[in-house]
Amino acid sequence: MTQLAASARHVPVALLIEADNRACNRYLCEQEAVTQALDASATMSWGATVKDISAGGMGIVLCFPFKPGSHLAVAIQAIEIRRTFLVRVVHVLDQSDGTWFLGCEFVRQLQDEEVERIRQAS
Repeated sequence: MTQLAASARHVPVALLIEADNRACNRYLCEQEAVTQALDASATMSWGATVKDISAGGMGIVLCFPFKPGSHLAVAIQAIEIRRTFLVRVVHVLDQSDGTWFLGCEFVRQLQDEEVERIRQAS
């Protein structure tokens, strides 16, 4: 059996934008959040920052590289909005500052009004 080595590398934002072919418009935001894996053995919570959001998902930055396929609860802690979203990690990118960018898709797609409320709370 052949073993394949996996590696994480920093990908310039310009390359991500070129490769981005999402069906939903993505909006930049800056919301503090708390994340926790939905695994039965998960006991730790991780502080995170929501960097972008769309009806289909969100991009978050945190100091733990959850694996693609992981299901997370992401609780936004803004004064105007306190809400927990269930997401699945789609991809993970190592950042040059030691953090990780996680591209996540919502378990249930958001309505445009919900996205707008979160954007305005930023």
